Amino acid sequence: MRMALRRAALVSAAAACVTLVTCGPASAASAGSLSMVSASTAAAAVLGNHQISGIERAIGCLTARRCVAVGYGGGRAAGQVVTVVAGRQVRVTVVRSASNLVAVSCPSRFGCWAIGAARKGHHNFVLVRIGPAGNVATVITVQIRGGVSLASISCASMTSCEVFGTARSAIFLNKWYLATWSGRTLSQPYMVGLVEYDLPGGISCWQATCVAVGSWIGEGGGSPAGDTILITNGGTLGAVAYPSGAGLSGVSCVSSSVCYAATLDTKVATLNDGTLGSTQNLPLYAGTSIECDGATCWAAGLSGNPPYPAEFVMIANGVPAGSAVIDRALTVPSPAAYPAITRRGNGFAAVGAAVNGGPRVSEVVTN
Repeated sequence: MRMALRRAALVSAAAACVTLVTCGPASAASAGSLSMVSASTAAAAVLGNHQISGIERAIGCLTARRCVAVGYGGGRAAGQVVTVVAGRQVRVTVVRSASNLVAVSCPSRFGCWAIGAARKGHHNFVLVRIGPAGNVATVITVQIRGGVSLASISCASMTSCEVFGTARSAIFLNKWYLATWSGRTLSQPYMVGLVEYDLPGGISCWQATCVAVGSWIGEGGGSPAGDTILITNGGTLGAVAYPSGAGLSGVSCVSSSVCYAATLDTKVATLNDGTLGSTQNLPLYAGTSIECDGATCWAAGLSGNPPYPAEFVMIANGVPAGSAVIDRALTVPSPAAYPAITRRGNGFAAVGAAVNGGPRVSEVVTN
């Protein structure tokens, strides 16, 4: 059951409905000083719930109050951007040229970029510029080589982003795909290695340095057979590493040399210049995503008891800080999908599958 949840969570294209979670400790420390936050404070986070529209896949925040959830309207509906303020939906913008928006990055209060597959054209993807009010400002369609699937985007600024995904190269074999997005053009694509049953984890940029992570499962299935860590600087591919067995499922960088990565077996790993270092167990059961601000990180996953509610864990300098915060408004639908998470002021915002609300209804949770 555990591996089935993990694999389904990563390869699922949609969930029955989604919840957006925002949370912060009652007395949070400033970024970079999380090591001073007590375990009891971390566990005392309070969650509140608000319903929003659609099936949302990812979340980014412009400010501590204003965030955008991206996904699609359900069924054959188009992609969409949902603007939320203090957890409450204030606007839904349909992106008719997109079939589904799968990732978003908000480098500052001035805007975000979201990515997703186009409704027309097998080789087309759309990049959606979101303005400071959470409004859709521009939609750009780009054509890329056949077989490419984009899964993640990270922006250091609105004119400096990197996208990460896979490019099919042969039957059951893929290459990792990295490209630079300038706000106008997608350029400098790199296709690296060969993997089976690829599981793109994500990408995170700190100024000009970006780190992408992913894992793959061998032909026999089961636990991840290996991982990949890719580093670019100024859009130029640098180091490539292939550690084995960790199952890297997400990454967030806090400097040009230090990043924290989440793993499928619910650990947090410290990356130093792209080298996999120490790992710490997280009190989660399946599926893990992570987002950091300074030394402050939050990880999201699922508990091990039916109906598998979502859990969130505060992390201080790569070490869990307190017990998991449980949100019983989120669970595992069919197909499975675990929460995606981002930082929101001193707390976090996350999207995941909602327990109630029915199809095409998501839920926002605030503290």
